Parts: sequence; C-alpha cells; structure tokens
Amino acid sequence: MVLNGEVNQASVKEVIRQLREKDKALPGSEPIYLILNTPGGSVLDGMDVVNMAQSLDRPIHTITLFAASMGFVIAQHLNIRYILQNGILISHRMK
Repeated sequence: MVLNGEVNQASVKEVIRQLREKDKALPGSEPIYLILNTPGGSVLDGMDVVNMAQSLDRPIHTITLFAASMGFVIAQHLNIRYILQNGILISHRMK
C-alpha cells in the first residue's frame, strides 16, 4: 500500500481503509508494507495512521521513497523502516 502525497484527512482515510483490508486478508502476523512518498501534512491526521497501525496484531513496515515532516513521523513510529538508496527522510519540530 502507498501513502503518496500530502498527509490529510482524505489520504489517511484511504490508508486506514487499506490497512484494515490487508489486516483481514493476510494470514497470521505477516507484515504489511507501507510505501511512503509524502511531503507530510496534518499532524493529527498522521497520528491517526500511526495509532491505527499500532493497534493491529501485525507489524507495519515502511519503505521510504520520500518522507518529510509528518511522513518522517509515521516512518519512525511503525516497525522496521526501509529506505531506498536514494530515498529521503526529513525531520523537523512539529507545529
């Protein structure tokens, strides 16, 4: 699954829908992979992704193409973090 674009109410709603769908479809504790290609966005909406993902009984691994701001926070709060050789993670203080 992919978070592509701004972290906002619509994108988060879609990611959460897909997380629930994948969680039901996958056996046992097989991980779900979330690809991040996002400049960040809403802190509150992004934390909804983190909280929902952490509530599942399976790991959620991230694969980062580009994750800035809230995208970085999502990557940091989930399980194993992978980053492409030319991937970018950017952090700053949240506002």
